[in-house]
Formats: sequence, C-alpha cells, structure tokens
Amino acid sequence: MNILRFIQTVRSFQADQIRQKMVYSLAKSKAARALHKYSLAYSSTVFPLSYSQDACIPRSYEPGRFTFLNKALVFDASPPWNDMKFGKLWNLRLNSFEYLLQEDLLKEEGLGLIKDFIKHSSGNRTLFDAYSVSQRILNWTTFFSKHSVSDPALIDFLYRQANYLSGNPEFHLRNNHLLENGFALLRAGVYFQEQKFKKSAAKILAEEFQRQILRDGAHFELSPMYHCILLRRILESIDLLRLRNDPEDTSLISMLEDKAGLMCGWLMNIAFDNGDLPQLNDSGDESHNWFSLFRYADSLGIKCRPKVLGPSGFRKFRNRHFEMLVDINGLTPSVAPGHSHADTFHFILHVFGSPFMVDTGVSTYTQGPERAYERSTQAHNTVAIANKDQSEVYGSFRVGRKASVFNLKESRNSVSASHNGYKLLGALHHRSFEFTDREIIIRDKIDPGAKLPASAFFHVHKNCMLKLKDGKLFSKFVQISFEGARSVQLCDTWISPSFGVRLPAKKVRVDFSGELVTRIALP
Repeated sequence: MNILRFIQTVRSFQADQIRQKMVYSLAKSKAARALHKYSLAYSSTVFPLSYSQDACIPRSYEPGRFTFLNKALVFDASPPWNDMKFGKLWNLRLNSFEYLLQEDLLKEEGLGLIKDFIKHSSGNRTLFDAYSVSQRILNWTTFFSKHSVSDPALIDFLYRQANYLSGNPEFHLRNNHLLENGFALLRAGVYFQEQKFKKSAAKILAEEFQRQILRDGAHFELSPMYHCILLRRILESIDLLRLRNDPEDTSLISMLEDKAGLMCGWLMNIAFDNGDLPQLNDSGDESHNWFSLFRYADSLGIKCRPKVLGPSGFRKFRNRHFEMLVDINGLTPSVAPGHSHADTFHFILHVFGSPFMVDTGVSTYTQGPERAYERSTQAHNTVAIANKDQSEVYGSFRVGRKASVFNLKESRNSVSASHNGYKLLGALHHRSFEFTDREIIIRDKIDPGAKLPASAFFHVHKNCMLKLKDGKLFSKFVQISFEGARSVQLCDTWISPSFGVRLPAKKVRVDFSGELVTRIALP
C-alpha cells in the first residue's frame, strides 16, 4: 500500500465523511442479514405520480437482451442481476431499471423483470447500495404510477427500499449520489405519502444544493453528463410537486426553480455554437440530448439564467473563426474528486463551428490501463512534466496529490494562471491563452525548467486531417507552429464519444524544456 498516496487521498475528506463511510458500510451489512425478517411494512394507499411529459429513455431492453454502454448481454430465463462481465457501471444500469420507462415496454414485461429481481434479491450486490436503491425508487414509482400497479408485495418491497435509504444516504460521498438519494426520497415521500421521507429529502437537497451548485450554475463535479442528469431530476421534481399542488411544497419548489435556471444557464455558457456539449471530466453520451432539458424547462416556465463563468473554473472565448473553452481550475472538488481528471489548463477548440481539438472522453469506469489513461494528464490538451500526472489520479475514482491553481489573471481576450501540481519535482507550470481574431497563442513556461523534460499534448478530432512538415502542423483551416520545441510528433491514440466506444484518432506530442509558444493561426 502506498501510504503517502493514501494520506493525500483522505486528507481532503471531512472527518464526518470518514465516520459516515463506516456507518454506511455497517448499515448495508446489517440490512443484508435482516433481509427476510421483515413482514409487510406498508398498508396505506399510494399516491400515483404524474408528470406533464414522459421521460425520453433510449431503448436498452428487449426480451432476452440488455444493452448498456454499447455492450449487449443475452440471457435466457432470468436476467443476470449480479453479472460483472462489463464492469460495475454496466451492472448498475441493469439494476437501476431505467428501461422500465421505455416507450414500448409492456406492463407485463416490466412486472416480470421486477418480480424476478425481487425473487433473486438475496445476494444481489446492489440491493442495499444507496445509489442503486435511489434509481430503483425513481424508476419503479414512475412505472407503478403509469400502469396503476397495486400488487402489495411489490409496493411493500419498494417501501422497504425507501425506508432503508432514508436512514442511509451517501453522506460519505458528498457528490451527485447524495443528491440522487434526495430526489429518490422526495419521490418516495410523495408516492407513499410518507412525511419522514419528504423531510429527509428536503434537508438533503437544501444542504447539498448550497454545497454542490456553484454560483455560476455548475454542478461542482464539473461533468456535463452528471450536470444534465441532476438538472433533469430537478425539472421532474418541479413538475411532480406542481401537479401535486400542496401548499407545503412552495418553498421547496422555489428552491428547485432557482437551481434549474442557474444550471440551464451554465449549460448555455459552456455549449459550443454547433450544439456540442464538451466532454469534461467523466462525461458520456447522457449529455448528448441536452436540448430536451431546455424544452422541458421551457414547458415548465423555467427561465434560463446564464451567469458569468467563474467558480467552475472554465472560461469561454469566441469570435467568427474560433471558439475555445479553457479549464483554469485545479483538481476539484477536494471532498468528492472521483469523477475528476488530471486536466488543469486543458482546452477544447472549435474552428469555423467544427470540433478541432477535443477531450479524449471516457470509455470505461473499470479500473485498468484504459481508465488510468483517460483520467491522465497526457489524455488532455495540457502539459505533462517528466511524463507525470499533474494530480495523482489512480484506481477508478481515487485521487491522491491534487494540483492547485494560483496567480490567475484575465481580460476580455486572455487568461493566464499557474499550478503547483509538480511541486514534488520542484517545478511550477504557467500557461497563458491569448485570443485574437485570426490567431490563438498559448504560452507554457516551466519554472525552473532547464533540466525537466516537458510535453504538451493536443488531441485532434477524428475528422480533422493534419500534416506534419518541418515541425509545423497544417490542416484545412489552420496551421500550428511551436516555438521552443525540441520535437513534434503526430501519434496514434483514441477518443471516446461514449462509454464502451474507442475510435482511432491522432494526438500531437510536443517535447520541450523551459518555454513553449504554440500559435494556432488561420493561413
């Protein structure tokens, strides 16, 4: 065990997170042991949920076959609820039951899947995983309401899942999981007419909105994918509570409306003019249909409220030729860094409305070389010193040493900053961006850097053809020069537009010492 890395990993956690992790683990174990000791726990009438529009769920189930993350698994009589062949995230999708909301799924098919899950629930890894429980509550309550399901055994099982969640939210994670716990408890509180669920939900949402939604509207994990997922939960909650029309919900609705407007504004700020959302940190294809969120918000009368980009650490520059999103954030949030990448001073660039320099993306959450690479500094458009990561990302969701940004300066057409991610090597990285009508100038300086090898990386969209000649790069629309480069290489790599997909692409590696000036210019 790497003791120093472990210390760096836990030092940013709050003491309460560590205590809550122990409580959560003990509660899961106790609940599993007591699984068959409960009698029927719910005998009251449920309150069917209703929404102004149905969720648009991509098709992932057909009889005898599930397809998640672009990977399909065929089964015979019973779904393989504990199958980990395609990793934990795939298994989570299976046990979350979002496919119950497919437009063409028959009531009998859905009930068959639910009953089979309950029949084989003993030993199911996700049965008392609070995030999985939250997803089941969200999806089963919607399915039960849509199809007027009244089977007491099914309703009781779901009530016991909600009761377990109310006592065991994921306070130890302090990330999107905890918000999902809150949304699930809110849904359960309305469906079961259970005040203790609603009170727990309102408390979680109020506290975590304050912590997790930044002043410029970003969710603090800075993943457009999770941002979109949470925004949809907020809009669904507004829709549900408005139609319920209970005066007691007024303040909760007002809070949800406020956050929805801010979060819509952040999406508008970071989106590119061609409609693309950038793949930042852990982001997959869930963010591709973000336009539907704006239509949903508009139907609810939610006004988009864009704020100047600030606390999220992103800056946007655009003119008639270029559009660039720059990341000047260190690795954050420190209390929940699991979906963060070692990508300080990374950027994404569109030229004439089309993607040119891109993020590698994320193809997997499964621990291994692919996951390690996709979180690494070398998988982003920034600088690595001595082939090391700026921040110490490891495992699937772990982070040890973290880069911090300082000396930030910015104007209308420029931004510069420094980070200390390489302080153990005795080095600092300074980077500046200057943005003009026909040229972008990126200046990198390693201080002190005379003896430290550094490499700048630039990942090129798969549709862009580059030619390397005399240390310069040429494409259809721009040419790129490197002042101070020791060598310029055009290397094979991949990009991942969605989970489970890796497409061949090119990246540029520029080796230098001390200083490098990169000019991206129109011919």
